[in-house]
Amino acid sequence: MKPDAEDLEPYFRIHPDTGRLEPHPKLEEAQSRRAKETIRLCNLQRPALCTKRVEMPMRVLRWLSNTEATEWQELSSPRLEYTFVLRHVLETRGQPKLAELARMRFCSAPARN
Repeated sequence: MKPDAEDLEPYFRIHPDTGRLEPHPKLEEAQSRRAKETIRLCNLQRPALCTKRVEMPMRVLRWLSNTEATEWQELSSPRLEYTFVLRHVLETRGQPKLAELARMRFCSAPARN
């Protein structure tokens, strides 16, 4: 998988306490293998990455409580790392419209090289 060109949200779940990636439980076997292989090949369980995956939800929750427009532009930028974490937090915190807006920004952005 190419995280900079492909939406990873359907493939992964993030453990909220550790930041570790897990294949989404609803994946078919072939998709689950693909997710696991991507985790392995890209070494996506590195401590620094897991830490960032734990920090991102805290940042989103801070934004939700402050609702600053300038921070939304940064948080929903398709170039921001962990955009699928942003969408996950918004979905689980009752903000599906904001999650969809962020998803649309990601999907309409040109692929990064």
